[in-house]
Amino acid sequence: MPRPQRGLPTTIPRVFNSGPLVARGTVITHYDDLPFDHPAFAAFQWLGARGLNPGYQARPEMKMSRTAAAERFRRVLEVEKRPWHPPTQIDDQPIQGRELADWLRQVGLEANFQEMVPLLQRELNLTQFASLLYRSIRLAVPLGGAG
Repeated sequence: MPRPQRGLPTTIPRVFNSGPLVARGTVITHYDDLPFDHPAFAAFQWLGARGLNPGYQARPEMKMSRTAAAERFRRVLEVEKRPWHPPTQIDDQPIQGRELADWLRQVGLEANFQEMVPLLQRELNLTQFASLLYRSIRLAVPLGGAG
């Protein structure tokens, strides 16, 4: 029997700091296709609780189109209460790291860290997109903050 689609978690109160939980490998978002030892496990868990994917498939190797990336970026930022105005011209071409870096800067998030540099001129898959977004948001969360 197919599982129902998950809704956005905007109504779930953030009463605990999920960062340390996902860093220790705790499952807070179930994905059928994400092993516990996946290098971006924490990113998928943390972002999944913020609406990264609409269902139970992580699809970590999926190439990201600008349209899919913008929708995921918007959903996560909405939960984080960060306003973002997507570019007016979004198409289904693959998103590159430099575009994600621009989006991150537009909302005041760090985009100049070591992991970003080799990806600036590359097309991103969902693992890379999630890892970079997670890293940027987590750098912005104050120590001891709800996140």
